[in-house]
This record gives sequence, C-alpha cells and structure tokens, in this order.
Amino acid sequence: MLLVIANTGIRVTLSVPNDQLLGIGQSNATATNWVSRNILAHVPATNITSIAVGSEVLPTLPNAASILVSAITFIHSALVASGLDSQIKVSTPHSCSIILDSFPPYHAFLQPLVGPVMVPLLKFLQSTGSFLMLNVYPYNNYMQSDKYILCTYSDL
Repeated sequence: MLLVIANTGIRVTLSVPNDQLLGIGQSNATATNWVSRNILAHVPATNITSIAVGSEVLPTLPNAASILVSAITFIHSALVASGLDSQIKVSTPHSCSIILDSFPPYHAFLQPLVGPVMVPLLKFLQSTGSFLMLNVYPYNNYMQSDKYILCTYSDL
C-alpha cells in the first residue's frame, strides 16, 4: 500500500501492531529495526507524518501498559537518529473508555489506573510536539446514552 501511494503527497499514519509492542518496548534495537523496515524504506516517496504505537493498549492490554511509553520513546529515538523526528510525530491511540464521566466535558477525568502511564506519556507528547490520539466512536456513544452526545472539536 505504501508503494501505491508513494509520490502522491497523501499524508500517512503507520501503526505499530499491538503484537509487536512488547518487543519494541523492551529493545531500542528492535524499535530501530522497525523504523528502518517500515519508515526509512518508504521515506521520502511516501509522506509518512505520524506513527501510532499500538492501539487502545491501556484497556485491551493492561500488562503492556508499563512498556507503552518506552516503546514510543524508542520509536522516537530511532526517528531522531534518522533525522525524521521533526517530520514524523509519534503517539498512541487510546480508547475513550479511559475517560470517565465525560459529560459535561469540564467534569471529565481519567480512569485512576491509567494515571501512571498517562502522566509520562503526556510529558513525552508535550516535549516532542506530538498529539494525543483518541479513537472516538460517536455512534456507540449515542446508542449507549439517552440519545444525545456532545461532540466537540478543537484544533489546538
């Protein structure tokens, strides 16, 4: 697929699959190898702008939560070594289930169990100029609510 969209200018986010998270989170060399195979082999022809490390790791793989930030850090370090860290941002998409009592939005708070991971993750995102990713499923929220949901958008 990356070859098909090469030289089109289409912006791409690549994902590190959850089943590779443990190896990458435990080894800087494994992360460097992943970046070499999946990023360097396609840049600059393919406009890769971000890497999503895992998907909804905190609620689905609680045992992997402890290595999530190190996996993100190792991927970012490999990008720094390649000179691509300003072009490609690194983050991880979260399930909205990490947010409890989201209505009204100013009363929202995170599940207590994700705090130990979210604090260093948010510090990493801030220090690298990256972004917080959430998988939002408005239809599911609508069906589970009293037939209303509040959707907001902010381009920070």
